Amino acid sequence: MKNQTMLRSKTGAAWLALALCGACTPALGANWIDGRFAGGKYEIDDDIDEVEAKEAEGFDLRAQFEPDEHVFFRAGYLKSKSDEIEVNDVDVPGDVDFEFDMLRGGVGLQGGHGLRYYGVIEYGEAGFDIEGEETEDDGVIASVGLSDDGNGPLLWNVEAGVVAFDDIEGGVFEATLGYRLNPSVALVAGVQGYRLEDDFDGELDITHGTLGVRISF
Repeated sequence: MKNQTMLRSKTGAAWLALALCGACTPALGANWIDGRFAGGKYEIDDDIDEVEAKEAEGFDLRAQFEPDEHVFFRAGYLKSKSDEIEVNDVDVPGDVDFEFDMLRGGVGLQGGHGLRYYGVIEYGEAGFDIEGEETEDDGVIASVGLSDDGNGPLLWNVEAGVVAFDDIEGGVFEATLGYRLNPSVALVAGVQGYRLEDDFDGELDITHGTLGVRISF
């Protein structure tokens, strides 16, 4: 009888430990990696010329990790390239390569049930390359957003933020809509737009649409 009581006690303790462990571990799908095709355009207006780079193509990679239900870390890298350039609505002859890339990563806090709300602080670094002439700038991106709670077949989020770099500032907006084929794989599509202004009142608008796959684990 004493051995049976001890066995029940140990079994109960084991179940309690598993329950506590489960409460501290993110649910399946809380961590994910995105791989997307990106297509869009860039528009530059410096009060003298209006430059438009059309049919930009590239990729958008993203990842998010949640150590618990209230904290997450994320990172992303967007890179695209266009060789269809217009200056003041006139096509530039030949191939003029215009590349854009954005690296960002940081930490966020989230809450809510059924509907999640969150805020993120990230380091960001943007690069512009026109025919080998490179320009880089970096700083902080602060964003807030809403998203689904990770349940159900549909996933979505909307987000808006402020860009505060050394030489450029402005805003960023993005939205994602997806469909979960199963708990581990989802098809995702989205749009992301940067509206930026440099220290010389030049304006830069960057818009991309994205389409790809999300792997959750």
